[in-house]
Amino acid sequence: MSIRVLGVLYTPLNQVVQNVPIKVVTASGFGNVLTTSEAIYFTDNQGNYDFNLAFGTHELYVMFTDTFEHIGTT
Repeated sequence: MSIRVLGVLYTPLNQVVQNVPIKVVTASGFGNVLTTSEAIYFTDNQGNYDFNLAFGTHELYVMFTDTFEHIGTT
């Protein structure tokens, strides 16, 4: 089982954020998903992101100005 995560990343000035890393850290894994495993996905040139997450609890971070900022939990 998986969940699809997709959207467009914007700045507060409504500009797309291009080629920015989104880090996913597993907080609680199930089945084959290891707890504390990490993966990084990059937005494309239009700020789009589209990826699937395995069943579990994951923390999401986006890199802004050289630091990953927590943006939510799935």
